[in-house]
Amino acid sequence: MKILYRNQNYSVERDCYLRLRDAGVQKVAHLAVPRLVDFDDVLLAIEIEIVQPPYLLDFGKVYLDDPPPYWDDVQLMANFYEEKAPLFGRNWPRVLKAMASLRLHGIYYVDPRPQNNDFGDEEDDSEL
Repeated sequence: MKILYRNQNYSVERDCYLRLRDAGVQKVAHLAVPRLVDFDDVLLAIEIEIVQPPYLLDFGKVYLDDPPPYWDDVQLMANFYEEKAPLFGRNWPRVLKAMASLRLHGIYYVDPRPQNNDFGDEEDDSEL
C-alpha cells in the first residue's frame, strides 16, 4: 500500500499503473512491474502487489504522453545521464532499456533511483 502526499504524484502514479494494467504489462525490459490491486482518490492511496527482484517501482515523478520540457535539451539530458549512470553501475543499460520501453506506453520515467529499480544483483557495483 502506498499513500502519497501530493495529489500530482498520486495521479500520475495511479495513471501509470492503470495504463500498464490495461495494456497487460507485467514486465518492462525484464523488470517486474507490480500489478495495481486498488486505489482511493480521496486517500491518495495505491495498493499494488508485492514483486520480487528484478523490479521497477515508483511512477510518482513521470510525465504522461508528452515528454518533459527539457527532453530535447542536449546539455540537460547529458547532465541527467552523467548523474544517474554511476548510481546503477553495470545495470545502467538496463535502466535505459526500461525507460525506452515505458515510453512506448507514453510514460516518461525521469527519476530512476536504485531503491526503485532492483535488478536482483547480489553485489552492488555502483560508486555509492
